[in-house]
Amino acid sequence: MGTIGRVQGTSEPGMISKQMINVSMDQIVSSEDCGTKKGILMPIDDRDILGRFTVSDIVLNPRGRKDKGLIPSGTLIDSHTLNRLKNSHVNEIQVRTPLLCAHGRGLCSKCFGTNENGELHQEGVNLGVMATQALGEPATQLAMRVFHTGGIVGAKGTSFTKDFNHVQNLLNLPKKLAGSSTLSTLDGKVDKIEKDVSTGGWNIFVGGNRHFVPARRELTVQVGQPIRAGDSLCSGPKNPLELLDTTHNLLAVQTYLTDELHSAYKSEGPVRRRNIETFVRAMTNMSKVHDSGDHEEWIRGDMVPTSEVRAFNSVLPKGKKPVMAEPVLKGIQMLPLELQTDWLARMNTGYLRQGLVDAASEGWKSRIHGEHPIPGMAYGKEFGQGEEGKKHLY
Repeated sequence: MGTIGRVQGTSEPGMISKQMINVSMDQIVSSEDCGTKKGILMPIDDRDILGRFTVSDIVLNPRGRKDKGLIPSGTLIDSHTLNRLKNSHVNEIQVRTPLLCAHGRGLCSKCFGTNENGELHQEGVNLGVMATQALGEPATQLAMRVFHTGGIVGAKGTSFTKDFNHVQNLLNLPKKLAGSSTLSTLDGKVDKIEKDVSTGGWNIFVGGNRHFVPARRELTVQVGQPIRAGDSLCSGPKNPLELLDTTHNLLAVQTYLTDELHSAYKSEGPVRRRNIETFVRAMTNMSKVHDSGDHEEWIRGDMVPTSEVRAFNSVLPKGKKPVMAEPVLKGIQMLPLELQTDWLARMNTGYLRQGLVDAASEGWKSRIHGEHPIPGMAYGKEFGQGEEGKKHLY
């Protein structure tokens, strides 16, 4: 039983690691700088802020001269810059992130940040595989700790089991998440809280709208408290699917997934936050087309990369119709099956018979020199040569 349990305990995280890599395998460095002006707020005491780039100018001393009192946009956060920020009592700044890279395909090296040697990653480096490998190993260790402590009554074993199950839920995105919290559906204030006599739960009214909290949940709000859409009204993890439906804000969902994965992995040692951001970008990079606008290939109902929708709309000439698409979340098991239309790449994800049938009926092609390495590896002869003007491709 011990041997069987060990095999089962390691096979599941191994499968998760493979599925994660299938999701993020096309996140390669396609240029040095995408030119985005968007970023996320990070506290300066976060270890992962080192090696990132600033998004906007940071004024340290308004009365000082510009060469001394200003950290310009695009500055690398190194130890010297970090000391200047701390000495000026700056608590948080906006920095570049893989989540908001403006490239339609792949990533730019400045949105990811520097490597362990303090240098930018070169074009063609597969950041998706690197990031996922960094997440896959701790997941295996977390599963092994669950196995080793499973027969021991104690807080640590319970914690490891809880962390691993939470990671599984974050990656698989079940529609119904056991023990999830009730989310506010709108901005407003908590008007009143009433006991629901028939169920033993609670009725919380926000802006006149009733929200039901089941019994055995600990309330986390009080009357008069200001609330934003998507905020938890009780204990329990948020369901990312409900969070997207409630807020219609993909970045809010991406930030939540990143925070929760980062927290769950802490028991296995430090994991670079930007690795999680890279994976979450790939995991949440799917939208359903409602209006294809002036796009030459997409039609209504297509599942397409969200990053490519944004890139297409950002360079659209005046007078042309943009693509209207809505983000869709799928778990790591199903995402490649929904989004991947390169038939050789699809063969790597499983469901071979269905993949061949879909490829034949829908006229899929395979791009030997693309962002995904599997087609190039399968053909072999020209692997790594890239295309003219795009040497970063496989």
